[in-house]
Amino acid sequence: MSMQKTFEDYIADFISAIPIVDSKDMFFLSKERNGKEVDFVAFAPIKLTDLHIIFTIIDNKKDIYVTVTDGPVDDIATILDALQGGFEDSRTDRGDVLALKNEFLQSYGVFGLFFSRVRFYEFFDDIPDTFDFNGQSYSVKAVVFLSQKETDVFDKNEDAFYDLFDDKDVVKFNQLLQ
Repeated sequence: MSMQKTFEDYIADFISAIPIVDSKDMFFLSKERNGKEVDFVAFAPIKLTDLHIIFTIIDNKKDIYVTVTDGPVDDIATILDALQGGFEDSRTDRGDVLALKNEFLQSYGVFGLFFSRVRFYEFFDDIPDTFDFNGQSYSVKAVVFLSQKETDVFDKNEDAFYDLFDDKDVVKFNQLLQ
């Protein structure tokens, strides 16, 4: 009897390989899709911090979104899940900013999301930018929450945005505290 690794197991292996992650406390959130219960996001705490790493784990999408954050895990998981299903026409390529009008996000000063390579962040050293699983290629994208100012600057001048971004605390969810 052969035991084929599931997509969720594959993503869990990525998370477990990150030395700063407390993988024994890894959790999966699930919801009903097409009449069956499926996991849609995995998250785990980062050792000795109040931070969590959160991954989307939908195997029929080509993009996997990941973030490290101090924000509310369930709410951020829902936001990342919405990226998987609700923004198909939006640009979510690496280097793109997606402006969002969402009351919950704006209550934290979040007005946009920035997508980049995972390898640019020390948290993600062990996570590849792309991988193949069961013959399908996947792209892993880091998601960073942006303030109104950062979103506006990106729209006007990308070089100025990257200058501003250099000093950003990329794990801070509440942009009102930046």
